[in-house]
Amino acid sequence: MFSKTTTGILLKLAAVAMFTPIFLVGKFTDGLYSALALMAMRYLGGFATMIAVVIFSQIPRHELTSDNVKTHAFRACVGIGGGTFIMYASTIMPAANATAISLTQGILIIAFAGIILKETITSRHWTAGTIALFGAGIVVSQSIDLSQTGFNSWQGILAATAGALFLTAESLIIKFLTSRENPLRMLLYVNGFGAIIALALVIVLYDVQQLTNPALYLFLGLGPVAIISQYLNVLANIRVNASTLAPIIYTWIIFAAAIGYFAFDEIPTLLTFIGSGLIVAGGIIISRIR
Repeated sequence: MFSKTTTGILLKLAAVAMFTPIFLVGKFTDGLYSALALMAMRYLGGFATMIAVVIFSQIPRHELTSDNVKTHAFRACVGIGGGTFIMYASTIMPAANATAISLTQGILIIAFAGIILKETITSRHWTAGTIALFGAGIVVSQSIDLSQTGFNSWQGILAATAGALFLTAESLIIKFLTSRENPLRMLLYVNGFGAIIALALVIVLYDVQQLTNPALYLFLGLGPVAIISQYLNVLANIRVNASTLAPIIYTWIIFAAAIGYFAFDEIPTLLTFIGSGLIVAGGIIISRIR
C-alpha cells in the first residue's frame, strides 16, 4: 500500500504526463492556429465534458453552487495565460527547451507556498527544488544564442517564462480551492470560465474568422484529456502540500523531450540528458518527504 505522499506524487506524475501533449499541440499544428484559439478549444471541450458528467451523474444542483466564483474565474485567467504562452513558446523552439524554461515555476511554487499558503518549507524542499532548477537551467542554456539580439531572438524564452509565472499562480490557487471545493465543482467552473474568457479573447485580439475554421473544432478533443489530468492534479493536491508536489512538475521535461524526439526528430543533447537527470534526482529527494 502506497503512503499518502507517494500516492499524491504518482497522481501528480500522471497528470503531468497527460498534460504534456496539450501544451505541445501548437507544435503539432506547425502554427496553423493561434495558441489562444487552441486553448479556447481545450477549455470548451473540457466544459462540454463536465456538462455531460453533470447530466449523466444526475448531481443535485445545490452541490454545484460555489462560494468561490471569483476565485474560479481568476484561476481560469491565469490558466489561459500559462497555457497560451507555453504553447506558443513550444512552437518556436525545441519542446524540451521551452518546457525547461517553463519549469522555473517549480521553485516559485515552493517559495510562494511558504509565503502565501504558510506551508512548512524544509531544507529538503529547497534542496530538491534547487537541484531540479539547476538541471532545467542546463537545458535552458542551449536556447540562448548570444550572437543574436532583439526581441525575436528571445521571444520563446520570454513566452515560456511568462507561462511559468502564470502556472505558478494557478498552482497556488488550486491548492487554496482544494480545501474549499470538491473536484467536480472546481473542474466545472474553471472550464466554464476558461471557455468564455478564451473565446472572448480570441475574438477581441484576433478575429472571429479564427473560429470559423471547422478543422479547429477537432481540438475539442483536448478537453476530456485535460479534465482527467486536472482531476488527477486536484486529487494530488488534496493529499500532499503544494511545496512537496512542486518538484514533480520537473518531470514534464522528460515527457516533452520524448515527444520532441519521436514526433519532431528533436534529438536530445548531452546537456539535455544531464539536466533531465538532475530533474529526476530532485523528484526522488522530494518523494522521500513524509
